[in-house]
Amino acid sequence: PDAPQTSSAANDPSGQLLPNALSHLPNNTSAQSLYRSNSVTGNIVTQAKSTPSTSTTQSSSTALPQKTIKSIANATNIDTLLVANETEVEKIIMPPDAVQDKTAFIFNNLSQLNITTKCEEIKEILLKEYYPWMSQYLVLKRASIEINFHTLYSNFLDALKMHELLILTTNETFRNIKVLLRSDKSIANFSDRSLLKNLGHWLGMLTLGRNRPILHNDIDLKSLVLEAYSKGQQELLYVVPFVAKIIESCAKSKVFKPPNPWTMAIMNVLAELHQEPELKLNLKFEIEVLCKSLNLEVADLKPAYYLKD
Repeated sequence: PDAPQTSSAANDPSGQLLPNALSHLPNNTSAQSLYRSNSVTGNIVTQAKSTPSTSTTQSSSTALPQKTIKSIANATNIDTLLVANETEVEKIIMPPDAVQDKTAFIFNNLSQLNITTKCEEIKEILLKEYYPWMSQYLVLKRASIEINFHTLYSNFLDALKMHELLILTTNETFRNIKVLLRSDKSIANFSDRSLLKNLGHWLGMLTLGRNRPILHNDIDLKSLVLEAYSKGQQELLYVVPFVAKIIESCAKSKVFKPPNPWTMAIMNVLAELHQEPELKLNLKFEIEVLCKSLNLEVADLKPAYYLKD
């Protein structure tokens, strides 16, 4: 029987958990073997071979061509991250199939009301040697495409009280962000932009939202904006929403909320960018929304002379 679905599964467009009968199907990407059982948010799609109709209806003697409709619901995929993670497969100890299935089931049915129960369930099956796999599963298969459930997953990590798993998850988030930042941005890739924006929001919750700093050795946000500005509008389409989503978590931080100097320095750089007459309107809007979330006014910021210096 199908697993019971909560609001997390019901609202997701990618379908239900694959039955065990389909687990023997071959994967196109070796990195996909990390996850034998697709979650409700899995973007790995298997296409059944179409068979000619044997209908004897006289009015349909000629088969009509089938249209392949590309749904906007499937616009975000993790192909870039899957390919980049191929080299990581050999370094990770994979849990048995039963553990992978149970993990997917737990996340499919996770809600704010049953976090404590689900934490006990995950602790029963998750050995310490599986922590790297778990962190990659959480970042790659959940956080990168389920921005609406970031708060739920963050609360789940808090309730688990596994500091090592939190550190591994944060490091895995940084690693996947760097993959996306290094990807080719010369073409309009909506999926990669969405992934980067989602992981920016997730990173902010794991770090700034927990009063933990983002070190320059990991990501220098000011330099990132400067580099994107020098490369042009296409690069800014990736970087500005990403940085804005990270800084958004400062609103809930006791340490990094304005007027924190580090936060205000980045906001002043964004204010300088906001003054650019050639900046796309959607990027101006991203900056204005960020200011509103931090209870700031764009006009009250002091634009730096950082980008043109």
